[in-house]
Amino acid sequence: MFQLVINSNSITRPPKNKKKVRGFLFLKRTNAPFICSLIQISLMLFFFSAFSAFGAVPVADFSATPRSGVSPLEVQFTDQSTGNPTGWAWYFGDEDYSENWSEMSPTAVWSTRNSHTCSGLPDGSVILMGGWNGNTAFNDIWHSTDKGATWTEVNVIGNVWSKRMGHSSVVLSDGRIVIMGGGDGYGERYDDIWSSTDKGQTWNLMTTDDKKWSPRTGHSSVALSDDSIILMGGLDGEDQNDVWRSTNNGGSWTLMTENAPWTERRFHSSVALPDDSIVLMGGFDGTASNEVWRSTDMGATWTQMTENAGWSPRSGHTTVALPDSSILLMGGGNKNDVWRSTDKG
Repeated sequence: MFQLVINSNSITRPPKNKKKVRGFLFLKRTNAPFICSLIQISLMLFFFSAFSAFGAVPVADFSATPRSGVSPLEVQFTDQSTGNPTGWAWYFGDEDYSENWSEMSPTAVWSTRNSHTCSGLPDGSVILMGGWNGNTAFNDIWHSTDKGATWTEVNVIGNVWSKRMGHSSVVLSDGRIVIMGGGDGYGERYDDIWSSTDKGQTWNLMTTDDKKWSPRTGHSSVALSDDSIILMGGLDGEDQNDVWRSTNNGGSWTLMTENAPWTERRFHSSVALPDDSIVLMGGFDGTASNEVWRSTDMGATWTQMTENAGWSPRSGHTTVALPDSSILLMGGGNKNDVWRSTDKG
């Protein structure tokens, strides 16, 4: 059980506890001064941070007492979630993500680079892997537990993937990291798949079927709520617009479409939204692009959301899906601008 204290000017979020659920908390408040009504409270699970030992998906639930009153109002929340959840986040519906950016570290201990991957783990920590500095590729792994302020190099035990850039990575609900493909920066491209279940300390080379995507770099990938992995496009000597899906951590792959309606491209970005739709943005197909495409069936079919987004044509950018289904697009094309979409692109 935990408390939420509400007054006329602010909401005090509940502290973290050991039993956690990721979701949304929506609070509707009246405009009357010093009166706060909890007209409707709903918790929606948008991200599964863990499966139970039996593979059950966590189901978010809670009760709240009282539901209305005069400010300041102390509300008792009791967690009634099932499925052994291990991580949660509260969202109150009034976030506009308009806060200024904060520099966490002007010079991180890892060397300057691009074309690396970075993945957020269910415990809130961040893993950075590989990349390219213009002369050489890397296969080092760095871990931050304080939102990027400080970093520790992971001491890898045993085999690890070769130095590479332009690879992709996803994190599954059990915290498993999966790295796919990439290249050495000098024309050699890879189709190997590696996974780690201990935050990058040990890695296993996945044994895969012969039928899968070709060795490539500059592709994108996302993980859906059922832990399937979708891999899209990239460069294998020629730009590609195929889409592949794996339901067993990358062990085998199904071709969802050989030719998506978006043009063959590389160094685009993609995100999976809370509704499991996939949004693909920008990239390079001979010229830089600023079109946006969306799939609601795991990449089998696509709908063009816009031919010319508000941001300029670009490749090499990054994107992230927020809990409210909005999308942030950052940088690319030697830019440092940030754009947000609230209508799925």
